[in-house]
Amino acid sequence: MVAVLDGYTRIAKVLLEARACLDRCRADGLSPLHAAVLREATLPPRAGEASMIALLAEARADPEVRTRQGVSPLSLLMSSSVNAPHRSTALHNLIDIKADVNRPIAGDGTRPLHATVHHNLRVEAALLLERAADPNAAHDDGTAPLHLAASAGAAPFVDLLLNSRADATVTTQSGQTALDLARQHGFRAIEDRLQQ
Repeated sequence: MVAVLDGYTRIAKVLLEARACLDRCRADGLSPLHAAVLREATLPPRAGEASMIALLAEARADPEVRTRQGVSPLSLLMSSSVNAPHRSTALHNLIDIKADVNRPIAGDGTRPLHATVHHNLRVEAALLLERAADPNAAHDDGTAPLHLAASAGAAPFVDLLLNSRADATVTTQSGQTALDLARQHGFRAIEDRLQQ
């Protein structure tokens, strides 16, 4: 795990060849892939070193591995508590190893695309949509990413989602559309966009 956190892919490769743990290696269930995601999101790879995420994938690390608390590498990456200047690079690498961009990352049905809207991560939202994230996937309460963007006044996200075929007529369990939410919060420009 230390080799992963410190970004030493050559050392990690030797350890993996010796059958080092790939799954829940610590008491909290944190896996080397979780550690690699944190590393790659916060720091660029060392000079001459390959992606640790890719190295772990070659060793057959499960991109959907969960900690004891149910946190996947993707949900850890999308967390606002992670100071991640290289988050989009780590996201790209996770998607490349087949992390499921539509699988809920929280118990309430939150998906990665919801998290990008909530945390204002437009680059990551565009990457998720480009890589087959469902723009209409909803929380357990029926809230889709477009509902979140409209209620937050996040016009760039509204445009991105609509351009990615988000359905503006989808309703939450309480029967509200994105237009209803934009109107309720006084976002006139978003109302206009949703009525086009």
